Amino acid sequence: MADLEVFRQRLTDTNAVMNLVGPDTLPDFWNRHAWDSAQLLT
Repeated sequence: MADLEVFRQRLTDTNAVMNLVGPDTLPDFWNRHAWDSAQLLT
């Protein structure tokens, strides 16, 4: 989980410079990005 928190912070920082994800989705990072991506591992 700590690695995902580091990733969330890096995504937030980088997204300010490079529009990687919609800025409106960042507050819902865990549902929109982390858990959604984790489904690919199952």
